[in-house]
Amino acid sequence: MPLKLVITLCVTFFVLGAAGLYLMVSVMGAIRKRGQRSKKNRSNGHRPEAKKETVLDRMGTMNLILFIVGVALVWFTVTMIDLFKTYGSVPDTLINCVFLICGGECGVMGWIKTNKEKYRDREWAKEDAEALIRPPAAGSGENDPGGVG
Repeated sequence: MPLKLVITLCVTFFVLGAAGLYLMVSVMGAIRKRGQRSKKNRSNGHRPEAKKETVLDRMGTMNLILFIVGVALVWFTVTMIDLFKTYGSVPDTLINCVFLICGGECGVMGWIKTNKEKYRDREWAKEDAEALIRPPAAGSGENDPGGVG
């Protein structure tokens, strides 16, 4: 396969993948906004319907991205194995770049998750410290007679 064709295919699939990811994220955002708007519209005194949780609601954005990356890597690996069976070689640079990008994406998501957990733990520690500093109200303790005596 000529080098020009390989480069053209790589660039084409990169652009298509980026456009597909952007389109998917945009659609998910629109679906979530529509769900929030419908919640606001239902706040007119009517009893809200029981919420039907979809798979996307339960899954979360990071888990969805990890799932997509996993499926893409499996598909890519199978394609590269097929390419090796057909031609006897594979584009090593492309393979390294794909795994580097996917590893970088997963690493960034891990960093984001770690920072969220640190921030949440810090907030909980502040709340615990404030609860220890504030004296309990009179009559709130078990052995406190409530100011009598």
